[in-house]
Amino acid sequence: MNNDKKELLIKAAYGDLSLPEKVKALVLIKRSGEAERFYKAYKKTADEVRKLRKGNLPSGTIEKLDSLVEEKTGRKRKKSFAASPGFVVAFSILLIAIFTFTFLKRNTNYYGDYNEQTVENATQETLASLKLVAKIFSKTKKMVVNDILVNKVSEPINNGLNQVEKIIK
Repeated sequence: MNNDKKELLIKAAYGDLSLPEKVKALVLIKRSGEAERFYKAYKKTADEVRKLRKGNLPSGTIEKLDSLVEEKTGRKRKKSFAASPGFVVAFSILLIAIFTFTFLKRNTNYYGDYNEQTVENATQETLASLKLVAKIFSKTKKMVVNDILVNKVSEPINNGLNQVEKIIK
């Protein structure tokens, strides 16, 4: 069995395949006893790995793994500051403060130097302006579709096609 097939079976055992790859692995397992044994061995290991939790590991295992990874790759595993409890608490308090401030700020009816009537008038004028722009766009669309595309673009194309048709006949 070649390395590509072994890699496919290992990915299948760990559940890391797309649907077409799963079908390919299933066919390979059904056709070959060697492939089936290989898959079952890795599937057993994958199931055991899934059962492991950090608390179930013997003391010092994480440190040993970190040193092994550092030895093999030359890089240390980064410990995340964002995962520390102090950071989570501080970040949560900050989020709550931001949401509270935003909610309180949004519910005040402060318009600066403007009163509610001025703001309402400005809103109505804006809506009227937008309606006018919508009418202009609608008329422009009708003019482009009816006058320009139908008369100025399609007529010359039709005339050209008619002449080509006459020549061919």
